[in-house]
Amino acid sequence: MLFILDHCIDRAVAGMLRRHGHRCHSAGEVGLATADDNTLAVYADDKGAIFVSHDAEAAQRRRENTFGRHIHLKCLQPFAVQVLEKHLDELIELATSRDSIVIKVTTEGVHPYPRNWT
Repeated sequence: MLFILDHCIDRAVAGMLRRHGHRCHSAGEVGLATADDNTLAVYADDKGAIFVSHDAEAAQRRRENTFGRHIHLKCLQPFAVQVLEKHLDELIELATSRDSIVIKVTTEGVHPYPRNWT
């Protein structure tokens, strides 16, 4: 699976995903170091990737206009690797079950948001 990481995601997350056999790129690595979240979400969708962000506002925008696969990582930065790694298998299964989905990942689990269109 390919992951695109928002600017706010710690580099250690990329390392963990790669150790688990996934491809992973930060916004900067794909030439989008100054791009906004909407641009990153479109880029990830074009590449068939999962976009990962801590940004609650970005998750809300994707909930209001759902396209692609978006992970809202809702935890403190220091715990991002542990939280994602703990739920990675469930997250991958859920993310690949739909063409478009927004998923909240917390220490407690993986929670798909219902689709909302405004």
